[in-house]
Amino acid sequence: IFDASFIFLMQSAQEIRIIRALSLFKNKKLTIKFLKGGMTNHNYLITNGNARYVARFAPETARILGLSRQREIHNYRIAASLAIGPRVKGYFPKYNLLIVEYIPGKHIDSMVMRAPTTIRKLAHVLKRLHKAKNLKGTLDPFKRARRYIRISKKYKKWVPQDIHKSLFVLRKIERQLAPARTCPCH
Repeated sequence: IFDASFIFLMQSAQEIRIIRALSLFKNKKLTIKFLKGGMTNHNYLITNGNARYVARFAPETARILGLSRQREIHNYRIAASLAIGPRVKGYFPKYNLLIVEYIPGKHIDSMVMRAPTTIRKLAHVLKRLHKAKNLKGTLDPFKRARRYIRISKKYKKWVPQDIHKSLFVLRKIERQLAPARTCPCH
């Protein structure tokens, strides 16, 4: 039996081979580095000289989770047109792989994120995006959380034994925020 880290390494090696074989990068000297922190995708930073891109491999479970690569690409293009998101460089449906330009930035830790000036800046950017016409997809975080729990149970994945406590808190927050509005999401 293989452990999860071995399976991840095998999958990662396969994904790197796929990136190197893409027509977009054929015969180019690439540096490819795995990016930690993706919620759903396996993400890689691709460097070719001064050009940098992010490769985003979506898992087969993306559809089960209600995510759509087509909506994501559509919304990326809108965000790029507003100069608040990366441009799409290529989509390779055979691999469920999206390549976008890399936008340099820094990780914002939770203390900085809580600062009023940071919250105002983020709110400004999100308002610009959410006012854009023709965004596709919506997110109701409360429904999504409950849906993910149902899916986890259906596919016999691990769910905390005391999940009912978290669901109680979720319902409490949902009531306090009512009437909650959905927001755009792929």
